[in-house]
Amino acid sequence: MPAADHLRERIAAAAARLVAEDGLDYASAKRKAAREVLGKRQPDDEVLPDDDEIEEELRTFQRLYQGESQPARLAELRRIALDVMDLLPHQPLWLVGQVANGTAGELSEIYLQAYVDSSKDIHIDLLNRDIDADADEIPNPFGRGRVERLSFLWQGEAVHITCYAPRQARQIGEQVPERLSREALAALLAG
Repeated sequence: MPAADHLRERIAAAAARLVAEDGLDYASAKRKAAREVLGKRQPDDEVLPDDDEIEEELRTFQRLYQGESQPARLAELRRIALDVMDLLPHQPLWLVGQVANGTAGELSEIYLQAYVDSSKDIHIDLLNRDIDADADEIPNPFGRGRVERLSFLWQGEAVHITCYAPRQARQIGEQVPERLSREALAALLAG
């Protein structure tokens, strides 16, 4: 195996461990893992794993070291996500991230996407249910500008709803293959 491939695998495995044990996002875990493996040496692009490689290593790590706890935690987070979706039945919500793709662990949070003209409708729906959500703007990962995100606790878990314009639904759907509608999530939990 070439040295670059070996380093890439080591960085991916270290990043997966950081995601599973410390709750880091993939980008932060990749940077920290590269420092762990390479020391002060600057990593070449060819030795940095992509997100798919990190996810593959994460699934392996979870199977080996979290074989009992991770599936139970994933199911719990999915049930809570479905509960949030049921709280907002008139809002077009999609579950994304680790809870959707099955790699959620102990420190994972719930991420939903909404395609709405204004996040205010969701915010009002939450307030009408006595749920106090914090609103902030984050960089739009699928385009230019910023998008609004509503964050709140539900059943002790952090929930984030990122609001996109309805016209972005198809574009984002093509870039985020693992997203679940309310119906798909309910079927998965029933299955």
